Amino acid sequence: MNSLKLVLVFLAFSPISLFAQNDTLKSGKVLFNNKCAACHKFDKKFVGPPLGGVSQKYNTVWLHSWFKDSNALIKSGDSLAISIYEEYNKIPCLTYLNDRDSEKVLDFMDNFPIKKAVFRPLDENKIKGKKLFNANCAACHKLDKRLIGPPLKGIEKKHEREWLHAFIKDSQALIDSGDTLAIKVYEEYNRMPMMSYPQLSEEDISALLVYFNENIVEEN
Repeated sequence: MNSLKLVLVFLAFSPISLFAQNDTLKSGKVLFNNKCAACHKFDKKFVGPPLGGVSQKYNTVWLHSWFKDSNALIKSGDSLAISIYEEYNKIPCLTYLNDRDSEKVLDFMDNFPIKKAVFRPLDENKIKGKKLFNANCAACHKLDKRLIGPPLKGIEKKHEREWLHAFIKDSQALIDSGDTLAIKVYEEYNRMPMMSYPQLSEEDISALLVYFNENIVEEN
């Protein structure tokens, strides 16, 4: 049994096997360029959906049917085919491939190197911090440059969290207490004290600091 496994492994990674695989991918690339590239990209929507790794998203048997005749699949009442047809402006796929060519195209699509996008979900603190920033801070502060007050991006790397909580809550009280850092900031920014925010809870200020330190990259 072990000998059989070794033989199978050898065949899978032998030069002949690798050559056949490369030849299939080359054929798939030619078919993709001739039949699909006018309407499809690998990593983003175009006229049709992105095709990189498409067999990981849809059943292979279904994909073969779609490539063979998408119109027939739509007319048959297939719910997935109709959903894609509706999503992409009712433009049917005009590629008509036999099963062999369809297999080659799928191999190429599945093996094409694509950088996977990293999606960083926005947690509640970042969203809350953004809202609080816009409502209370944006008139005097930018995240990345001086305005009336100092830039706030990465502020926690410059000052202690406890001090920042106290300063945001009531900067004037901190200045009046003789706090050297509060006085320094006050002097540097034209002796304009920051407004007090007694309405902000400790959780609110923590959310602001999360936003300052890991501010959201806006998408258009």
